[in-house]
Amino acid sequence: KTIEHIVNMFQFVRIVKSEKPDVIHFQWSQLPFIDRFYLNKIKKISPLIYTMHNTTPHHGEKPLFYFIQKTSSIFLSYFSYFIVHTSYSRKIAIKNYSLNKNNINVVPHGQLNYYFENKIDSKKATLNKYNISNNEKVILFFGNISEYKGVDVLVKAYGMLSPNVIKNTRLLIVGRPSINVISLQNLISSSKIKNNIIFDLRFIPENEVSQIFSICTVIAMPYRHIDQSGVLMTVLSYGKPIIASNLGGFKEIIKNGKHGKLVEPGNFQDLADALSEVLTNENQINKMGKAVKKLSMNWPDWKEIATQTIETYNSAKKDYD
Repeated sequence: KTIEHIVNMFQFVRIVKSEKPDVIHFQWSQLPFIDRFYLNKIKKISPLIYTMHNTTPHHGEKPLFYFIQKTSSIFLSYFSYFIVHTSYSRKIAIKNYSLNKNNINVVPHGQLNYYFENKIDSKKATLNKYNISNNEKVILFFGNISEYKGVDVLVKAYGMLSPNVIKNTRLLIVGRPSINVISLQNLISSSKIKNNIIFDLRFIPENEVSQIFSICTVIAMPYRHIDQSGVLMTVLSYGKPIIASNLGGFKEIIKNGKHGKLVEPGNFQDLADALSEVLTNENQINKMGKAVKKLSMNWPDWKEIATQTIETYNSAKKDYD
């Protein structure tokens, strides 16, 4: 993949020299250490814009070949303007990379709606698929499973719930793992909660997303780090209470006690208390769910987001000219 990337970037530079676009917008860079050499060539042709989805590379994790994947101040110096999705990201970008605050625009992350439907027959089929009864409450963890997502924290917190709450709930963990989940499964195998936790460890096709969200009672997002989350932007439209870590973009969007509960990252007891409080109060579940749905309805749509993005393009082009 690295060789393919290098070849593709050579081709990209040729295209830029030929087409001479007004602006060039990078949504991502898998290999910043390598890409900076190409950026040096194309920045002489057009202004460069970069969307910083994560101000902390890999959310603090250090994968293999980390040095060529780490975003550095040298890499970022080739760009004229930046787009971030939260005020938190803007503050971190200014602090950690000494970027010009006037050239960093906050453009919200748009909602991701996947074939939204909530049919009774579809919900019943999904419950049957996971062997969940209709009267059980479901705590859902959804998305790629990485160390920073805190699934281990969720499992331990779930085990701290009262026997009565555990008896009437299921923990559904759905997503493709990017870590070895054996230790996580071992954590469960010898505990009292092993029969109440369901794993569906795979990439979830878009046409299954709404089916899975339709059966959950609450969404759990016990992340250790986050700027903004595509998963959060997916869950809003389903109108379910959200229990998430009190950090990054989460605390800018989720109001504690209104849309769900915000908990201290990595704190098992805090997460367990929040889960128990919400799951044992049907009125609160409904009230928080309605608040989340209202938040979704008032969120900027993709047309508004496109307009703000184009404004960034115009600013970059004006300064470049």
